[in-house]
Amino acid sequence: MVKVDNQAVITRDTQKFFHELKSRSLKGSFAKLISNIELSHQRTVAKKCLDKAKMDGQSYRVKQLEGLIGISPRIMKAVGMGYNRVIEVDKLNRLITELSDEDVKVIDLPDYNADIPEEVAFFICFA
Repeated sequence: MVKVDNQAVITRDTQKFFHELKSRSLKGSFAKLISNIELSHQRTVAKKCLDKAKMDGQSYRVKQLEGLIGISPRIMKAVGMGYNRVIEVDKLNRLITELSDEDVKVIDLPDYNADIPEEVAFFICFA
């Protein structure tokens, strides 16, 4: 993607990059599907770990587990609404590095200061 008159323009290399990224996503190389059954099991395990961490005096771990348990109902609600992919950020970053060339630069969306093309904005809304 290049900028022309402060407007992002998708080039052929950019299209190839995103096509390969989507292809690998569907193959599960960095995104996996998750169900409410798995989330329920993870929450049960987290509660057991929380009890043990409290007994062992692991305050940092307790804080982490309480946060995880606290947000799990919201995650389960999102999964119930169809948002059921978990992104493994480390694997995604490695894949982006592997696929990137000088024509593709990945930046945080809030820091992007040009207009986003409609065909990209559509995918951002449903990512």
